[in-house]
Amino acid sequence: MSVFDKGLITTLACTAVFSLVSIPLIYRWVPRNPVYGCRTRITLGDNALWYAANAYIGVRFLVASLLSAGVSVVLYGWPGLSPRTYLPASVALLVAPVLVAWWLTARFIRRSPTRDRGGRSHSLVAALALGLLTAPLAAEAQPAGKVARVATLWTTSRAVAQPYLDAIEEGLRELGWVAGRNLVLEHRFTDGQPERMPRVAAEVVAWKPDVAVGPLNASALAMKRLTSTMPIVVIVSFDPVGVGLAASLARPGGNVTGMTGAGPETSAKRLQMLRELAPAIRRVGVVWNAAFPGLRDMRTALDDAGPGFGLAIVEGGVRDPEGFPRAFETLARERVDALIVLGDNLTYLRQREIIEVAACIGTSPSAARFR
Repeated sequence: MSVFDKGLITTLACTAVFSLVSIPLIYRWVPRNPVYGCRTRITLGDNALWYAANAYIGVRFLVASLLSAGVSVVLYGWPGLSPRTYLPASVALLVAPVLVAWWLTARFIRRSPTRDRGGRSHSLVAALALGLLTAPLAAEAQPAGKVARVATLWTTSRAVAQPYLDAIEEGLRELGWVAGRNLVLEHRFTDGQPERMPRVAAEVVAWKPDVAVGPLNASALAMKRLTSTMPIVVIVSFDPVGVGLAASLARPGGNVTGMTGAGPETSAKRLQMLRELAPAIRRVGVVWNAAFPGLRDMRTALDDAGPGFGLAIVEGGVRDPEGFPRAFETLARERVDALIVLGDNLTYLRQREIIEVAACIGTSPSAARFR
């Protein structure tokens, strides 16, 4: 058997092996593990990025391997090619797919949203939840060497939630919980589609985390309906007793802990702040989720406090995403001077649209729970 035969057979055999290695990665069949796949501190600490990075490297590894095999076949039949030239070329064709695939994947990971550390402005929200989040981890008294598992469930997309994810990971790192070392983070998203919440919540519970985080009522409730033993942290809950997350504020009971949002007593303060910022305002629009019982007392308190500041309160309530255009038309027609947004999942998902509309109809200033 000549050098050319050996080189071609070796290249084709390696291409077959590379293909077998690539296919499970491309189809996302490989869970996080310490042996097989694109294993970095970042990908091991983020389940979504693990699958995305491995699918990315799998495609490029497969394509590069097939191209190398094709070039090897061409060189095998190249007239006048000497063994001294063919041998190093064959070695280069074996190494090239690995180098190309890893180089492209490294660029992919660097450019992924998980690498964007622009979420420091959201660190306050994360910091408020970190003490609550780490308490169940400490209570588990995990033996040395065991890796803690923390899951989060978001009603938004990854892009919207990313600054908060970064802030949570950074805060946990400062407390000694490091993703890829003694911590595994699992992030799930419904991408603003409420109908997906039961299924995604079931996936989180099935993953059996040590602690699960539901930023607002919807995700915390979805998980609580499925388990009474898994610790759940809700970052901010509006009316946790009324919605069923807690038995009472004094004695919450159950498996949910967290912080409650602002109550009716803050409504007058919001109006006072708006009045101080813009003394000339006369009409204040209120955008809120009228279908959410937890906000009704706050909404009523605005009506009660408005006359005391010489302000007329204009209703801009919505019950579903389709209600926002009508609410905006009403606020524009009523020529409101300022805007108050009572935050919950529904308004949070439309925050960008609300801000843009507020600017278009000339409301200045505005008071909201997001920025």
